[in-house]
Amino acid sequence: MNGISTKNMLFAVGGVLLAAATSGVAMAQIASTPPQPLKFTVDCNHAQTVSATLSRVVLIPIPVPVTIVVQGTCREFVTITRNDVTLQGDPIVGGGITAPDSTGDAVTITGARATLIDLTVTGGSNGISALAASTAALQNVTVTSAARTGIFVRTSDLSMDHCMVTGAASVGLRLGRNSSARVVNGSQLRANGDAGIYAENHATLVTDSSSITDNGSHGVQLETAAQASINGGTIANNGRDPSKGGTGVSLNQAHASLGGGINISGNREEGVRVTISAAGIYNATLTGNGNAGVTGYLGAVLDIINTRVANNPVGIACQANCTAQFAGVTAQNNTFEGIALSLGSKLILSEPNTVSTGNGGFGLNCRDKLSSVDGVPTLFIGTVAPTCNGFF
Repeated sequence: MNGISTKNMLFAVGGVLLAAATSGVAMAQIASTPPQPLKFTVDCNHAQTVSATLSRVVLIPIPVPVTIVVQGTCREFVTITRNDVTLQGDPIVGGGITAPDSTGDAVTITGARATLIDLTVTGGSNGISALAASTAALQNVTVTSAARTGIFVRTSDLSMDHCMVTGAASVGLRLGRNSSARVVNGSQLRANGDAGIYAENHATLVTDSSSITDNGSHGVQLETAAQASINGGTIANNGRDPSKGGTGVSLNQAHASLGGGINISGNREEGVRVTISAAGIYNATLTGNGNAGVTGYLGAVLDIINTRVANNPVGIACQANCTAQFAGVTAQNNTFEGIALSLGSKLILSEPNTVSTGNGGFGLNCRDKLSSVDGVPTLFIGTVAPTCNGFF
């Protein structure tokens, strides 16, 4: 073995010698106790780099976990290929990674169980990329000013806990094919050039108590068999760029559950737009959106329960063979109709009663003879257009 003893193998990492004893007794002891994490410090203010340390820690046998504490801001591209690596900002002076330019991603993750804690990641083509079936956890991480996407996830799993993604030229968080992301605990995606979150091709998104606000296009955009569970938090004031879409949550050939007291307000177009898709909306508030609180279109399926829809041009619009079921919906003070059915759409009312009052037009309007409703007047409070005669 090139002169290296098989009894004691030495690994030089960051100036520290690690001995791996191979005797039967020593190996039994190692097997019986969890591997202890090793910690290294990178001082970016003294020309040290995270990349140089990563190139050395790959020599440490898996599954020994490694933590690299980053002091100051390192100007470099960082790639994490090893499993069980944590990059952590120094608790006193802070830490960050700034890409030298936009020719590469500031941080690329291809290893399993990578963790970033208390870091600021700035610039790069993408701020952070999780690729090649990697798993990554971000805690109190800020990703800012990416030339393209703030965080890009492809065939990988990501969790974000109390993180912020802002100032990306394109999407804040993008989920590609067969990816998943969990965005929780007050995380924010705001002021990005396109959608706050974009998911496609069987991607799965879960958000809880987070905010998606002030983005150039949609707040959340779900496409082509993507699915989402969005609970609590705020989706507001999206669609800042008038040349792009501006819906709070946009579904196209996807499905989503929205609830847990979520507030969807002030978006330039609809609060929620459901096209060739299915959406459940529960215990939600949709107010002050530009076109409608909710629009279901082209075969959409809507299940709306215990939800308030107010101060929109139209409260809820079900169009083009849309099918909806309402229970405990309140549609009030909308400029035109509270609820509008058109182009062969159908509404089924269930307990508790739906209340649609104080709107500028009918509480419930069937705009054509092909649209119909079941449950009026027994389960509905409000004015009803004479065209709503029940199912034909």
